[in-house]
Amino acid sequence: MGGIKRLLARLETVPAGSVMLGADVLAVVFLLVWGGQLWPMGGGDGLPFWATITDKMLFGPDAAAWAANALAFFDGRFADLDFHRMPTWTLVTAAGMLTGLDVVLSGHLVNHLMHLFLPVVLYFLGSLGGSRGAGLGAGMMTATTLHTMNTSQAFGVDTNISFFIPFMLICCLWTARYWQLALLSGGVAALTSASHFTTLPYILPSIILVLFAGRPGWRRWVGFLLHTATAAGCLYLIFQVFPFPDKNQLAMAVQEGAKAGSTTGYHDANWSYIRQMMEQNSQTAANNAIRLVLSAVRPLFVPWNLALVLPWIGVVGTFLRVRLPEEARHGLLSPFDWKLGLSLILCLGPLPFLAMADAPERYSYNMLPIVLLLCWRGAGSVLAGLDLLLRWRLPRWPAGLLTLVLAVVVGWKAKEEAGGRLDPMPPPSDAQAAYAIGSSLASLLTPGGAVAVPIRESAIFAGRVYCPNSNCPYGTTELDFRRCVYLMEKECGGEGPLAYVAVEPPEGREIRSEGRKAMDAWVVGRWPSASTVRSFGYHAEVILIPREEAKTMVRPDQVRTPTGPVPPPPR
Repeated sequence: MGGIKRLLARLETVPAGSVMLGADVLAVVFLLVWGGQLWPMGGGDGLPFWATITDKMLFGPDAAAWAANALAFFDGRFADLDFHRMPTWTLVTAAGMLTGLDVVLSGHLVNHLMHLFLPVVLYFLGSLGGSRGAGLGAGMMTATTLHTMNTSQAFGVDTNISFFIPFMLICCLWTARYWQLALLSGGVAALTSASHFTTLPYILPSIILVLFAGRPGWRRWVGFLLHTATAAGCLYLIFQVFPFPDKNQLAMAVQEGAKAGSTTGYHDANWSYIRQMMEQNSQTAANNAIRLVLSAVRPLFVPWNLALVLPWIGVVGTFLRVRLPEEARHGLLSPFDWKLGLSLILCLGPLPFLAMADAPERYSYNMLPIVLLLCWRGAGSVLAGLDLLLRWRLPRWPAGLLTLVLAVVVGWKAKEEAGGRLDPMPPPSDAQAAYAIGSSLASLLTPGGAVAVPIRESAIFAGRVYCPNSNCPYGTTELDFRRCVYLMEKECGGEGPLAYVAVEPPEGREIRSEGRKAMDAWVVGRWPSASTVRSFGYHAEVILIPREEAKTMVRPDQVRTPTGPVPPPPR
């Protein structure tokens, strides 16, 4: 007992800033270890030490399209950039390729690193908002949330969205304190906004936070103006290279991201379906959105009613910045911290609209770190009130201790509850089949050009571009097949023969139209197979069609005008 008193007496002689710095260092190390133990590593088979066989595979929503976009940017083929793929994740993946990694490994490494540092970002965001405990709890739980775990192992943009939103808010709070950092916060806000179609409005909460959280006087306005100008300038420069969708393309992209069936292969967007859907779901959208995100993060031992009320307390941030009168600057107390809370709730603004559109759940799940921070700010607000009462009677009571203890206990129990669901997931069978087909193509074909293969991921592994972009065949007759081969020769560039891959998937997992199935049988019966691949129930025949023969498949009067590009799958 005497030793503890002596230790406390010594701590009282240590400057408060040094104590806080030490606490931050310990928290960062703890969170990196906490998240690092969830990072599947292994190396071997020619892989870097941080990678596993899963990191060699392309899987995730539109994985092949994201990989193709990153390759197009890295190779300087800016005309091939897809307006569906917003720039930020493409930029960071291409940056990873500068280390010598291929596009697949680079994309996986980027997602692993963002998942590793996301808890640290949340910790500092909670700390800047008045509660280190809230940041610690949110950081521990976001690392073990199933969605963030799964997306960190997949290939695609979702982890990027989850990381950049809170990182943007941290940079804005720094600018609110030090206006000289406005160039940094403006650039990060631009990258956040340019991450995805669902993040386009996120420039607004960044501007509001810089404006309202800034120090009074000219510094606030200088920081605000520099931040806004930098964000606008960066977005302008980014979209000088990347294509920005026009009004019709943006409408189509929104429809493609809504419920399946809301878009068609037509060139023009038709808003009637999605408008009707949003009107039908408008009354229940807010409740459905809240239920969806809270169900994804609430541990079973936390009562549902408590989980519902905590985020709203977290918006106000009651008692998070309250200090005893003798400790408060100028003798003033600040009972609320609504500035960060307002920006956090604005970051959740898209949730009701996503619910109205019946969009895929993963769009909403990308905002789970913000939901967790709001929940923990709510818990921290309540416990900060208790801390304040204790410190009136016990001046030596450490502020924020209750929230820190609760964060560790709840974070640990939440991880135990998740259990085996946090184990590394094996590569999906279709991803492994795509890798096998692509490897076979790579051994037959020289890099460059295109390959007509229904599995887009295989084209990436073959070092080629997916084709054709037009939707063919248009029927099931031999003339339709001949027209399609003729069209493929025009759209599938490259030297040497036209590479055509006929793929028969496992039963119940058909990926071809009836016309393509019939055409595959016709092509296999007409030309010899150059290679056969069987993997995880997939049977692929690689056919090399002489280009001169493909050019003469139809007479000029039999050529049919393409019906337009194949709409990409739901994003």
